[in-house]
Amino acid sequence: MTRPTFFEPEGGLRPQTVHDMLSMVISPPPLAELERFAPLELLVAYDWAVREHMRASDNLVRRRPMPRILVLAKAAARG
Repeated sequence: MTRPTFFEPEGGLRPQTVHDMLSMVISPPPLAELERFAPLELLVAYDWAVREHMRASDNLVRRRPMPRILVLAKAAARG
């Protein structure tokens, strides 16, 4: 059985770290929305942003679809 692997930040997984990484690839949801994320949701969002960033520089990195939690967080922020 293959287990999924995730990119994780060296300094620990915090909403601000995820927000900073997301801002490299999209207009991120507000920090207040990210602070509501569960640890696994933060991990998935961070991993997605890292993969998008790496792929933009022609690295052969497997892309994943944008996590639904990010779509929902951006919609909630818009009201």
